[in-house]
Amino acid sequence: MNINLVTGLPQPLQVAIGIVGLCIPAFGFLAIAWSAGLLHGEERTERSSWEADAVERSGPWEDNVPNPVKTGGVGEVPTLVWAMACPPGMYANSVKAHGHRLLSCEDLNGEMIGVPGVSGTNMAPFLADRTEVPVRLYEACVTAGTCKEPAGGDGCNWGIAGKESHPINCVDFEQASTFCKWSHKRLCREGEFRRLAGGAQGYAYPWGETPPDCGVVLMDQGGPGCGKGGTASTGSRAAGVSPVGALDAAGNVAEWGADAKARGGSWGSATEEELLTSAATGGVPGPEVGLRCCQSY
Repeated sequence: MNINLVTGLPQPLQVAIGIVGLCIPAFGFLAIAWSAGLLHGEERTERSSWEADAVERSGPWEDNVPNPVKTGGVGEVPTLVWAMACPPGMYANSVKAHGHRLLSCEDLNGEMIGVPGVSGTNMAPFLADRTEVPVRLYEACVTAGTCKEPAGGDGCNWGIAGKESHPINCVDFEQASTFCKWSHKRLCREGEFRRLAGGAQGYAYPWGETPPDCGVVLMDQGGPGCGKGGTASTGSRAAGVSPVGALDAAGNVAEWGADAKARGGSWGSATEEELLTSAATGGVPGPEVGLRCCQSY
């Protein structure tokens, strides 16, 4: 025998109950469809260990809330989007890294590149500045009250009119580290520098295996700085771009690394060996040493 439990209730209430009864199955279907990915055309998968590792490697972003929205397959760079607040003078920019998009703190002309990791090793994918840090960006950190003014003197770019787009130089290891932290990044590790400079191919030089000349690198050939006596604007040797898109990974200024060594050679490098992707020096602050920052996913 069927019993109508709503009989005897006011008609409007009976109608409302009926509508709810019809909606519950529909809502249930929508929830199931959403969780299965049917409504956005993607197959939903459980969070992979790759994604979990990427979140754990979030490094400078640990004060923010990582919000992974999609993960690449094995060997791919995952897409992660962070809720973040950028330092003064910078903004959250969408960065393309090997077919994926990420948010990163950038200035109006800043850009980072995605560098793939090395399968079977502890070399994880990471982001790196496309160019060496220019004076104008370091100046923003000084203005914010975080960075100290670098040393001045012959060959130093700080405070020199017309050198705003040249790489900052004459900074010591601590100043370089402070800048990278201020911009939510860090100094590049040795393996990361060799990867961003030589690519997966492990080239001797960023542009390949051919010996260096002033067409691809700012060096001491025909005089320091290719006869100019100093640095040039960051990224001025586009022909010397590395396989992953890094500019000035050799020449212009050597770059402080996380191990307090300087890599990449400079405008004062007169030998081929100084410009090798594997070369490193003890790192002495001066006109030939600047920095580039990296960032963990």
